[in-house]
Amino acid sequence: MEVIYCASSLHRTKRANIRAVIGALKLFERIRYDYREKHRKDNETSNDRLIAKPMMPRFFSNPLPGTAIVALSSLAFLMGGCDTTTTDQYQASAIVTYTWQVDYIRQGGGSDRPPRIEKFASTSLENKNGQRPENAVTGPDDKGLWWPDSPPRPTVDEMEDRKKNQEIIGDPRLQKNVEYQITYRVPGEANRTLPTRYDVYRQVVKAYEERVPLEFVTDANESIVTQAKRISK
Repeated sequence: MEVIYCASSLHRTKRANIRAVIGALKLFERIRYDYREKHRKDNETSNDRLIAKPMMPRFFSNPLPGTAIVALSSLAFLMGGCDTTTTDQYQASAIVTYTWQVDYIRQGGGSDRPPRIEKFASTSLENKNGQRPENAVTGPDDKGLWWPDSPPRPTVDEMEDRKKNQEIIGDPRLQKNVEYQITYRVPGEANRTLPTRYDVYRQVVKAYEERVPLEFVTDANESIVTQAKRISK
């Protein structure tokens, strides 16, 4: 199911205050450093000429405590540390993957040494908005996900080809992996796709069925969707 484009509103929290505060801190430290250097050179000149040393204000002579920098940076983060977008143009995806893996255990390496892992054949399937994909073979599972057919099990020849000296080949195991993503429309920009957690994925799936507008909240770096809040029409 493709994302349906229609009118939407956008509310994005500006984080310029973070950059402004951090920039001001850096500028302040630079000014203080330059002042101390000038004072030091003046003192050296004064000693050479045997004249009175100029007094330097205590505020500039004392370094800014590290705790103050951390506190001010934290304050800046709280003032504008996340980004929000409200829209009714969105899609929830769950990319499920089967992968055959084999452990190669080194002889005499000790029980505390982890095995070397080799990956073999894999198959993937994309779930969109909780609906059954065309190529689904099994499902839905306990998390509402549909799965593809399992890839071919590695043969003994394939496993032996990757074996190194003094290694024992473990039993093949079929590994399952899921990546959750949210795609939503940002007016004036291309669709934005970000990773998310299972609980947020489920919230978007349920809202998509009802075509409910959502407010998406990301972290400060816009690297992950942390929340999806329903907005009343």
